[in-house]
Formats: sequence, structure tokens, C-alpha cells
Amino acid sequence: MSKSRKRKIKRKSGARRHRGATFLTSLGPATQTRPEVGSWPVVRAYVPIEDAWRATGCGSAAVIRERPDGRWATGFFTMSLLDDGLMGMFGKDDDTPEKCESWLKQIRPMIPPMEEGPIELAAEYIWGAYALGQKKGLMWPPQTNQFLSLVPKPPGTGKDWLRRLVGPDGLTPPGLVKVIRENPVPEDIPEGKEIAIFTEMTFALESAEMVIEQLHERDPDFVHTGYEGEVEIFDWTREYPKNHWSPLKTLGGRQILGSVRVGPAQLIAEAKTLSMAARLVGILKEMFGEQIRLKETTWQSLSDLLASHRISGDV
Repeated sequence: MSKSRKRKIKRKSGARRHRGATFLTSLGPATQTRPEVGSWPVVRAYVPIEDAWRATGCGSAAVIRERPDGRWATGFFTMSLLDDGLMGMFGKDDDTPEKCESWLKQIRPMIPPMEEGPIELAAEYIWGAYALGQKKGLMWPPQTNQFLSLVPKPPGTGKDWLRRLVGPDGLTPPGLVKVIRENPVPEDIPEGKEIAIFTEMTFALESAEMVIEQLHERDPDFVHTGYEGEVEIFDWTREYPKNHWSPLKTLGGRQILGSVRVGPAQLIAEAKTLSMAARLVGILKEMFGEQIRLKETTWQSLSDLLASHRISGDV
């Protein structure tokens, strides 16, 4: 069988990287839709952070409902438009509220950013991302029904859900939709890797002094590296992941993921990939909330950068 034929079968089956559903429950996995779940009271819902989604097309959504016995059923949905919509679903359907709160606190730093919001908006994101995956030919395992049972369907059909997510007047800016369409993810990209799309996000801010002070307090997550006139520059860093190849890891160095530049009236945040940019926005919004507001975003793929360098004679 040819390599291209194998890829087509793999795509049709839905067995692609980052996809799969695991429903963690002591009651065992359910493979059928349970209509009664949709009538359970909603305890809380989460939606992607708007600025993060509009800049990167990455985010998480969740629905938490209370069962008749007082325990909580949770469904989490991680999403990336670059990765064909829904990346994964997971949850538990019989946790005590206390255990659920503890579990939620642990997982939030590990998934694309989200914040509390109305369940209707969570449903728009979830079903829109699901419709995008279906359009791309993805198929989900039967236990997917258990997650989606928690989420009310928005009005209309899959085409309507998709239009509200990525249409001209949808939740996603047309410029980002265009960038993602023009930079498809290669089928043979290694597991856990992501294509480079250099993302620059400009935020209006109310108090540069306050922002700079808090960034200094977050050292070494944000390391002050210098000035450009009135602009202060910080590297956004983290500890090197386990088994990372860099020799700097053994010397106590930290991995640089992006940068933040703060001037008198604006903050500019940069990262090399969409998922890293989304994570950076999540951290900044957690720190500063509505004191920073996304004004505009620019994106450049690696091929765009190489082409611009060749044109300018820099390479």
C-alpha cells in the first residue's frame, strides 16, 4: 500500500495526533447519548478567553452539571482551529464537588486558556469546532456522545455552527481564518510539534507602570532584558521540559518562549506558535484582566519570513 493511501485511510478513520476522548469515571465508559444529562442543572460553564481566541484560534470550553445525587458531571473540550477544531475531550461524571474543584485547578494550566462564561457561548464554540472537524473528515469514537450530551446544541445545523465560528461575522477574525487556511499542518509532523506561525499581539493598556511592576514581580517567568527608548522588554520563559536537548538546561538556563514589550500606551506580546501565543495571552489576562485589551494581531508563517528576508536581501 502506498504512503499516500495510508495517510488517506488514517485521516478518514480520525486516528490522527492529538485526537481521542477519555471519559474518566468510576461508573465505566458510556458509548451512547444520554438525553437526561441535558436536563441536569448547569453548575458552571467555561469559554475560550476572547482575546486568546481572536489572536490564535486556540482555547478550551467546559460544561459542569449537577447530577440528581449531588455529584458533578464535567466535560472539557480543547480546541485549535489550526488542528481542525476539537483536539480532545475529557471529563468525569461522578465526582464530588470538592474533588472536581481540585481537579479543575490542576488541569487548567495544562490546557488552552478559558474563563467562566455563559453555556450558550460555550456551546457555540464546542459545536462549531465539532462541525469543523466533521468537515475535515474526522470521526470520533462512540464515547464522544457522553461528552456532547452535556452541551446543548445551538440553533441550526452543522453549517450554521461552522459559520458562527469561522464565518465572516463569526467568533474568529477573518485574518486568522485566512492564515490558518494558508498554513495547513503537514500530515507527517512529529507528535507534539506545531508549525511556526509568528504571532504579534498589540494590547491597549491603562497603566504601563502597574504592568511593568507586576512583570518584574513574576521573574523568572518574565525576565527583564532591556529598553528601547520608553519601551521595557521582557522575555517570557519557562523551565526546559524534561529530556530537552538544549545544553542550557544542565546549566540552569530557562527556555525562552516569547517576549513582552511595554510602552506608555500599549503592550506587545510575541510568540512563535499559535498555541504558545494563546498560553501567553491566558497568563497576561490572568495577571491584568480588563486592564489590557487586544487591539490587533499580525501573523507570519515561517515561509512568509523567509520570503521577506530574501526580498530584502538579508539572506
